[in-house]
This record gives sequence, C-alpha cells and structure tokens, in this order.
Amino acid sequence: MILIVSSLLDRHAQVVARILERRRAQIFIGDVMEFSAGAQLSLDAHELAWTRADGHSARLADVHSVWCRRNFAPNFDPALRDACDRDFVRRQWVELLWGSVCTMGAQGTRLVSEPYRQQAASKPLQLAIARRLGLKVPETLISNDADA
Repeated sequence: MILIVSSLLDRHAQVVARILERRRAQIFIGDVMEFSAGAQLSLDAHELAWTRADGHSARLADVHSVWCRRNFAPNFDPALRDACDRDFVRRQWVELLWGSVCTMGAQGTRLVSEPYRQQAASKPLQLAIARRLGLKVPETLISNDADA
C-alpha cells in the first residue's frame, strides 16, 4: 500500500492516487485536515493505524511507501477557541504524524519527501546555510512588500 499524506481536497494527491490505482497500486490518502475533526491516528506497541473521518482506514504496517505530499493545517473543533489550546493540539498531531512517518522510514518503509528534511527546503534557511559555508550567494530579496 502507498500512503499519501495530504488532504482529500488536494487535487494533486487525487490525480496521483488515480494514476497509481490504474496501475493496480493500493492507495490510502491520509487527510491531515481531518485531525481534530473525526480522523484517528493511533500508535501502540503493536500497531499504527489511520482512520479517516469517512471511516476508511489503513494499517500502516501494510504501507511500503509514503508520499508526504503536503501538511495542511488541521480543522479544529469550534469549541476549541483558545489559541494556546489550538497550538497545543496542532503540535501534538504534528509530532504524532511525522514521528510515526519517520518511524516507518526507520523500519524500511520508503519515504518520498521525508517530513523533517522538507524543513530544509526553506529558501531563507538554504541561503543562510550557503552563506555560512562560504558559498557565493547573490543579493537576494524574499518579501511580501511590493515596494521592496
């Protein structure tokens, strides 16, 4: 089985899933937007399972490849109004999700776009590291200020 970590609303994930299904691959799109809105991701000593809000589920022990397509923000229960509580819940989901995916990778599951390495894809981070290593970096502007 191939796990696509994204959202059921992600057109790119849907297109890739359909193409892979036509090639007879078993696909499960894990919708991160459903965290705190019906999805369940459970890890215990024996099994890791993901159940979407629509009831479809996958035993992650059956997954041989994971495509970490995109990390959408979870939808929160409207009753969860406090910003600190929302941030706490978001961080807990992120740690469980990416910790589980990285654990799968450590156990031999192929990871495409490994989540913690994706953080290094940040242009400001890449430019800072390049400068620190002594590489020539052209004058660069990254801004949302149109006048800049």
